[in-house]
Amino acid sequence: MEGLDVKIVTPMGVTYTQDGVKTITVTTQEGEITVHPRHVPMISLLAPGEMTVRTKDANLYLAVAHGVLEVRKDNNIIILADRAEHAEEIDFIRAQEAKDRAERKLRETSLTPKQASQYEQLLEKEENRLVVATRHKERNEVE
Repeated sequence: MEGLDVKIVTPMGVTYTQDGVKTITVTTQEGEITVHPRHVPMISLLAPGEMTVRTKDANLYLAVAHGVLEVRKDNNIIILADRAEHAEEIDFIRAQEAKDRAERKLRETSLTPKQASQYEQLLEKEENRLVVATRHKERNEVE
């Protein structure tokens, strides 16, 4: 069976690599897209969201931050992301604490525009991690 060859790379190194993937669904700045084998080549900017990698045997869920998706004509998918964290590895308590810290910082009136932007990005990232972790937990409870 023809499938996608997927490689996800973060600043920490290769997070995931798999041949024969059925589909991959990601959140881009234009919205959510699903890539199938023989998809038209494209490059798109990623937005924080949940990534779903569907293989013959299972689905893999990741919390992904900003980055770039490249779909090549030979069924190769390369994702370069600031962060790509497997849903089951997300520490819900730490993510909630980081979200709370970012919200507290954003209420401060002494922040520079650059600092405010950094805390807004952190808040967005932590909210995404919490959503992905919660969805993963709910999926496991149903199974």
